[in-house]
Amino acid sequence: METRYRYNIFISSTFKDMDVERDVLKYNVIPLLNKRYRHFGIEFYPIDLRFGVNTENMTEAESEDAVLDVCLSKIENSRPFFIALIGDRYGWIPNEDRMQQVLSRLSEEKRKLVIDSKGCSVTELEILYGAIGGNGENVNHSLFFVRDPESYEEIPESSKSLYIDGFSDKMQSLKDHILSVLETKNRKNAFISYSLCWDSKSMSFTNTDRFANTAYQCLCDEIDAEIVHLSSPLKWYEYAITIIKSQIERTREYSSELFDVKSLVDNVLETKRVLVSGVQGMGKSMLLMHVYRYLQNMSNVLPLIAIIDTSLHLTQINNILFLWINLLEQKLSLPYTSDNILEGKGAYHLLQNRLNELVCNLYGIGIKVVCILDGVDSLSTIDSSSANLLWIPSNLYLLCSCSSMSHLYESVKSGVHYEYCLDCRKFSVTALVSSFESNYGLVLPAKLKKLLEDDSVRPMCVRLFMIMLSHMTAKDFNVIRNSSECSEIDKINNYILNLYQSLPKDIETMFKETVSFVVERLSADWLKEVVAYIVSSGTGLRKEDLALLVGNAWDELMFERFMSIFNEFFSEDKVTKLWNINNKTIATKFYTKQCVDKLCNIVSDYPNDDLLKKSYFVYYTIIAENAKIAEKFLCSDEVYNSVENRGYWCEDSVSLIENDRKKIGALSLVLEKLPSKLKVRLLYAYLSYIPWTLNSNSYLAFAEQIANLDSSVYSVDDSYALATLNNSAATQVKYFSGLGDLYFRLVDGAYLAYKKCYEIDPSYKDVRNMYRVAVMLKADILCADGDFNEAMKLYQSIN
Repeated sequence: METRYRYNIFISSTFKDMDVERDVLKYNVIPLLNKRYRHFGIEFYPIDLRFGVNTENMTEAESEDAVLDVCLSKIENSRPFFIALIGDRYGWIPNEDRMQQVLSRLSEEKRKLVIDSKGCSVTELEILYGAIGGNGENVNHSLFFVRDPESYEEIPESSKSLYIDGFSDKMQSLKDHILSVLETKNRKNAFISYSLCWDSKSMSFTNTDRFANTAYQCLCDEIDAEIVHLSSPLKWYEYAITIIKSQIERTREYSSELFDVKSLVDNVLETKRVLVSGVQGMGKSMLLMHVYRYLQNMSNVLPLIAIIDTSLHLTQINNILFLWINLLEQKLSLPYTSDNILEGKGAYHLLQNRLNELVCNLYGIGIKVVCILDGVDSLSTIDSSSANLLWIPSNLYLLCSCSSMSHLYESVKSGVHYEYCLDCRKFSVTALVSSFESNYGLVLPAKLKKLLEDDSVRPMCVRLFMIMLSHMTAKDFNVIRNSSECSEIDKINNYILNLYQSLPKDIETMFKETVSFVVERLSADWLKEVVAYIVSSGTGLRKEDLALLVGNAWDELMFERFMSIFNEFFSEDKVTKLWNINNKTIATKFYTKQCVDKLCNIVSDYPNDDLLKKSYFVYYTIIAENAKIAEKFLCSDEVYNSVENRGYWCEDSVSLIENDRKKIGALSLVLEKLPSKLKVRLLYAYLSYIPWTLNSNSYLAFAEQIANLDSSVYSVDDSYALATLNNSAATQVKYFSGLGDLYFRLVDGAYLAYKKCYEIDPSYKDVRNMYRVAVMLKADILCADGDFNEAMKLYQSIN
């Protein structure tokens, strides 16, 4: 069986009486399925046609045609899974002539499924076509949930007509037919009876937990049988590949007519290195996915792809190189390189050599290798070559994307030969909307499409709006049905139009509004806090971290529901279990200082061996600008008891601070609040974790503060640290700025600190030699100033 990364699940029922069950399946059951099967690279999407089919400006005949066509096509796209919700309403019976006209357009093989459809309702037609027709040839993986008549006992007579119509004989005949087919196929357990309770206050059904649990377990049984070949969870790089393939599949239904894909491919093959740029939400990722599929169809090209930040693994250069090596070895049917290569010394050079070797093998048989790198500005490393792309071998073709608003944009631009800027290009909003309609199973009103065209909305805005529409609940449909007197389709169209017009059109605010819209329908306002904590952390957080931060409101099931809805924007790293937002720019409106403060305080209480604390506690402390916690945990004598032991300091935290100049500013603010000795410790620990080949900018950024540090520190450790800071900063200032007042002050600071250290313990480390060098530099400066007597005294003191 072909592996699929997205399964649609068609939900069939009459509409007005099954809102509750449809909501349960969409918001309770499907999210749990996505959680359970996430690490198999599979996701599930409910096909819920409660909006009906937009028949605006159609004749009655055209309307009936459209409704029937859409229902059957959506069922076809959802095989093998089919769910029927059966109550005591038989549903709308279309005109027989219209029915036969639609069915005549089916292939002969498909018409066999609906041979018994004469005089039946659309709901029965769906059940025939989706499951039991043709003697039940599609009944495997079909489930029939039948509402027990006891559920109606408490409903007042005035409301029963909503749940029971006048076709009881036809309903009973349909149930009997279903049972007969299931018995023949030995699937009687697929006919499941359930009961609900009526709540007279809300005038709706309640007690849905049992139905949700039953539906979930039944679907799990069907899915397990369908994907039995996927016997175990995936390794991190296999999981990364499935996530990437899933992203590619998501964009398959979005029209390639939005972009001139061929022209872009020609540019890549001609100029070798191309950057796709543009502001947030212009469709950079979508374009790269289309290019990938285009290249897959070329016999002389092999495309490789990496979508940065879909997991923490895909933010590191070495991991991306390994992923590409893995894909090339698959193509060449070679033994796979073990991921143990990532743990050894010289991993980067070994990976580079192996990648070059594989690429040369492909070039030898006439195949070009094109690397597609989506989101270069999200690479997490202090190595500047990540942005200017020096790490990508020159014999590879490259297509990458980067936000034109990113602080790394200029660096990325310098590493390519051609820029394809989406900000300067127009795309067809009509084609975009058509793609989204197809993907979400909705048809927008013509007036709204005209508004979208006039507003020149970004692709991301349309996507967010479609998320809103596809996650409306019974509450929305009740409002629609009780609105002004007009046709049902006009009511729906007016609701959609008003919703769009009420929304802001900038990406960041619209994302925030979309989250608010969804959490309101989930009745879980605390989920906005969850998003705020994830965004504000900058690192991603585990569920247990979020549970502590949110407190008593936390509900893991509700969290999973939310993440299932926003699975294009959030992902969980399989290894670290950190939930992170894939696109940090879009969520800037959720960042709050209060979230950072609380996160910092909570993590400070974690055990010292906690992975989050070991990796990111320093980072949280700095961005929270919390000098008290810095003093207690990062600079105390207990933590900072030797040069070799720097407590919570680690490369992960330093890298995150170093990559963002705003974070450097936060570090400066923390330093201002600390006494001199602790400033020395904080700066020394921070700068010690930056590779010496890359620390020039950092020493230059803090040179003035280092020069102003008090040399009257007490311990030998602190004296030596201060001397090292002054000495290193002086070297960088001399190289980049030349000799000047700042350089002289730094040399003097190094001299005084080495002197202090030598006086405390002349045998400490290499202080004797370093002190001699400092004395000579100090004497040289005195000579340059004409103070020969003092210079001579210093020269004489060396021995």
